[in-house]
Amino acid sequence: MSPELLPLLCLGLCAGQSDRTVHEPPSPFFSALPRFLVPAVSNVTLRCWTHIRNVEFTFTKESHVLPSETMMSLDDSGRTVVLPLTNLSREDAGNYSCKYCKKDDPSRCSPASYLSLVVGGNLSKPFFSGQMRRAVSPGANVTLECVKGRHTAAPVKFVLLKEGTPEFVESHTSTGAVAQFHLGPVKAMDSGNYSCVYYQTEAPFSASLPSASLEIQVTGVASSSAEANLILLGLAAVFLVLLEPSLVEA
Repeated sequence: MSPELLPLLCLGLCAGQSDRTVHEPPSPFFSALPRFLVPAVSNVTLRCWTHIRNVEFTFTKESHVLPSETMMSLDDSGRTVVLPLTNLSREDAGNYSCKYCKKDDPSRCSPASYLSLVVGGNLSKPFFSGQMRRAVSPGANVTLECVKGRHTAAPVKFVLLKEGTPEFVESHTSTGAVAQFHLGPVKAMDSGNYSCVYYQTEAPFSASLPSASLEIQVTGVASSSAEANLILLGLAAVFLVLLEPSLVEA
């Protein structure tokens, strides 16, 4: 091939790759409600949605396509579908994915979005330990130590949960028995009841029940450094008031 043709060939190939990238539909949004980690004999809803209209969704579990009749559309445009799962057991835990294809062009499909569904209750319950302060001032740092139960397989992922919040606060994968979670500098909105769980990140996705909850109360005034700043601002204001007559006379 002539050297003069190489740049043209590269230009054509690059343009073709760019066109495929631009025209590839984006991945859908995929979530589990109320959360991805739930106790056994409970219910969860897998929700998949996209901004693209006129599409057909596909759910899979461990590469096995789930029947379309198990899905429900939440809007007339068909851009949001849900997969209700009830009375959960260990068999329901695993890796799920969701993708969609254009109805008018089935060859144009989005990349899949993934999540792991974890069903708790098979591993012994963890507990909080260490020096933990239940009442703290704004700006303080709080460390929570979650200790897993005995005779459980490692490694596991520790997750810190907050009551009323669907997403986990923080997570750590560890081969040890203890995981530390750090909150701070805390604000009033960080007040609430916290618990921790741990689970296996691979099959059979065994998980614990949540630990006993620990209430964190963020109350009082700000930290000492913030107080010092307020005092300095107050002194500056007093100084300006005292200086004002001299400035007016000048």
